[in-house]
Amino acid sequence: MSLTFHVRTDELWPAGWYPATIKSVERVPNKFADDESLKFIVLLRREDGEEREHWDWCSLPTSTKSKGYAWYRGVIGADPPKGTCPMGDLLGMDCEARLEVKVKEDGTERNTIVAFRRPTKAGAATATEDDDQQEDLWSGAVRS
Repeated sequence: MSLTFHVRTDELWPAGWYPATIKSVERVPNKFADDESLKFIVLLRREDGEEREHWDWCSLPTSTKSKGYAWYRGVIGADPPKGTCPMGDLLGMDCEARLEVKVKEDGTERNTIVAFRRPTKAGAATATEDDDQQEDLWSGAVRS
């Protein structure tokens, strides 16, 4: 009996903001450090109707300077309740995800999520820098 696997090869999407839905947030071991990370599973949508599931990782929201905290703030549109960061509140929420193209050490390119924000347009993906309010992942500030 032979084993056959389906190999997924995701098309590289241009950098920009895309309509998204948070499908899952899981606490997982960090393979690069001796701690844990959050794994976000996000459904992304393009203007042409194509959808794809995208996975990305961030730090735990243990500080207001963490990427996990900034992602929570971006999806919800406000700071979490003082002293907590209830990531379960994000499940099923519609938002927009900022994709960028990252070049890995071996020269291959892949999409990565760098920020989230509340939806700004009715389901329209923007692969341009126009109307881009990039979330500053370290300070939690929003730049115009």
